[in-house]
Amino acid sequence: MVFYRRIVEKDELIVPSMKYSCNKVVPLSSTFPFFPILLTIACLFFCQCKKPVLKNLQRNFDPTTLTSKTPVWQFLIELGHEKPTHYTDSIEEKWIVAGQEIVTRGKSVHPVTGAGGARISDYFYCIDCHNTTREEGSLARVSDPAEKLNYAVANGIPLVPGSTFAGMVNRESWYNGDYAKKYRFSLSVRAARTSLEKAIELCSTECSQGRNPEPWEMEAMMAYFHSLQWTIGDLDLTGADLAELKRRALNPEEHDAIMAEIKEKYALAAPATFGEMPEDPKTGYPIEGQANAASGKLVFEKSCLHCHGAEGASEHYFGDKDSTWKELARKFPGSSKKSIYGLLRLGTHPEDGKRPYMPNFTKERMSEQQIEDLRAYLEEKAKGNPETPED
Repeated sequence: MVFYRRIVEKDELIVPSMKYSCNKVVPLSSTFPFFPILLTIACLFFCQCKKPVLKNLQRNFDPTTLTSKTPVWQFLIELGHEKPTHYTDSIEEKWIVAGQEIVTRGKSVHPVTGAGGARISDYFYCIDCHNTTREEGSLARVSDPAEKLNYAVANGIPLVPGSTFAGMVNRESWYNGDYAKKYRFSLSVRAARTSLEKAIELCSTECSQGRNPEPWEMEAMMAYFHSLQWTIGDLDLTGADLAELKRRALNPEEHDAIMAEIKEKYALAAPATFGEMPEDPKTGYPIEGQANAASGKLVFEKSCLHCHGAEGASEHYFGDKDSTWKELARKFPGSSKKSIYGLLRLGTHPEDGKRPYMPNFTKERMSEQQIEDLRAYLEEKAKGNPETPED
């Protein structure tokens, strides 16, 4: 890099200014050998020449190409949003397939080498506790358990304790709410709150009672989760809304506002509020009006039978027989943590020799009203009500 050059004929020193828009021409004194170096430094610090204004980099961004299939993150990044650390632009289909197999059946084969992988957990599949589709009509309303139940019934999905994998890469934090409060001293939980990869590792080892994914397994799972990210079409924009969005995106001054508006249309985190057992298990939770056994039947079918049905993960099978109904109804009003109130709100914990367990349902995943509806349904079945759940 040239800092100066001498012009002997004019006895001058020309100092090209670094990052400056002009040159300084100053007399050269041959009596001081270090003069050129000192003069260069002085010029850099004291030259009053104006620095050029750096222009914003031109992005290769054409808003007119925006469609309902455009991934939300792609659009936000094109508007100038910083890429999240877990984001990837392009994914090969074979990695998505491998990730889907790990999530749905616990293991897969390496997409390149063909080497078979072992199960992440011997006790659970990811889909035992998580859906892979949207769970509510509005992506911004993720705290309404009644809407979740209605959506589950209408769309043939279970009502599960864990948040959905759909749109998971669009979130900005994980293990939120009471998870962060209860386990605030856990380094692994703190790391998982701001890192999707760490959240997957925590779920694999603690929630699933399994092992950490191998690097290639993590890459495959991330590929699959990216295939489930929200698109512009998931935001329920009308044709007029989409046209207006394209028009506004042509103006760079609108980009910050557009990014903020887009991120208001879906949840940036899945909230989690832990519930407690009722003060008096005999009377149950205080609710408005009477419990609805018909709604309780839906809770039983969409939630309980997901794990306790013929294809479920639990070893406790709820068959359609009198002894099952009477046992379940009898376990509701108990004060033990192993009552149904306790199991739903507190869950159980892995133990030596018995690592499978039941996770708790937060208030966002199952309401007190729904629990009372479930109790009403089970008590009716225990009394010999002819209505039976559909397996």
